[in-house]
Amino acid sequence: MFTFNVGESGVAVVTIAMSDLPVNVWNERSIRAFAETLEEVLATPGLRGIVLRSGRETFLAGADLKSMWPLGDLGKNMALVRDLSTALRRLETCGVPVAAAIDGSALGGGYELCLACHRRLAKADDAIRIGLPEARLNLAQAVIHLATAPKSNAVILAIDEALADVRSGVGGSVPRHLRDSHYPGSRGLGHGAAAGPRYAAQAGTGWGRSRRGDGVHVAVGSAAAAADRGGCRLAGVGPTTAVPDGRRPVR
Repeated sequence: MFTFNVGESGVAVVTIAMSDLPVNVWNERSIRAFAETLEEVLATPGLRGIVLRSGRETFLAGADLKSMWPLGDLGKNMALVRDLSTALRRLETCGVPVAAAIDGSALGGGYELCLACHRRLAKADDAIRIGLPEARLNLAQAVIHLATAPKSNAVILAIDEALADVRSGVGGSVPRHLRDSHYPGSRGLGHGAAAGPRYAAQAGTGWGRSRRGDGVHVAVGSAAAAADRGGCRLAGVGPTTAVPDGRRPVR
């Protein structure tokens, strides 16, 4: 399923070849085999790099939905997703350069494997398909929503007022709770969600505290106000009726 050999250069070539299925796919067995093979590769003395390739016509076609998503077993499904995510992260942070030699179609989870590599080289072949085909479902839903949504000039008025606030500097600097917080020490600088206001969805009270110095609140507030004046509500914002203590109802 996953085999590898290490040349004199110290580069390990990992080959994906699932002989019991029409194409290479992710399933419970292949996820486990990938994680185990990766650890064997990383334990190789003098390892200098990794190249992933396919031994089949398809690089990796994504998930085998029939085996990975048995009806009624959500816990098992989520565990498989976490295991794959952990293995891909291990590959990405393994400490040596990793390249994907894409010599066949890489779709869905197969493309995610390519993205976990540091370099991607694809064979020049019109028959090869690379990407996330399921993304078209989200696009289709967005098109349907836009086509059927009520039309109003309140939308352009709201956007223009929000942009005017930004250009005039009303929003100020980026709020601390929206600043990058993934690196060590960021919390000490007050970055991240813990530093900001608790929104209504987080508080569970139906109320959210708004601060004029928060650029996001200012922009949304301006947009919502313009939409109210036009007789139209922005989705998820609700009316902008002022309430005590600077709070705004969220519906």
